[in-house]
Amino acid sequence: MSTPLDHEWETTSRHRTSDGVVSYQRCRCGAWRIRLRPARTGGPRTLAPAERG
Repeated sequence: MSTPLDHEWETTSRHRTSDGVVSYQRCRCGAWRIRLRPARTGGPRTLAPAERG
């Protein structure tokens, strides 16, 4: 039985858009994810799920 991988996310770049701030993050395992911090309400959310590379 395997256990979930604990990712250690590092932001590689961040860009302001009309929807909010988009951050591109990578883990040392090779996985990537994209996060959006909306400009108006709510907290950050993941736009693209982490995948093992």
